[in-house]
Amino acid sequence: MTLAIALGTLSSFAAGEETVSTKTLSAFEKDFAGAKEVVWTANQDYSKAAFLFNGQHVNAFYSTEGELVA
Repeated sequence: MTLAIALGTLSSFAAGEETVSTKTLSAFEKDFAGAKEVVWTANQDYSKAAFLFNGQHVNAFYSTEGELVA
């Protein structure tokens, strides 16, 4: 099964992990324990994690409150 979490086009992503909320990082670690090669980008509304999970390339989008939205 291919795990693919994606959301339509979100513009203005340009930030590093340091701008990702603590709530989001905590939720991500819980939702995707064991994820590798995580790269974060963020804007004022969402944070995007691009990573490897169970050998698959995956994207996950979180609200600034740490809720997985896609």
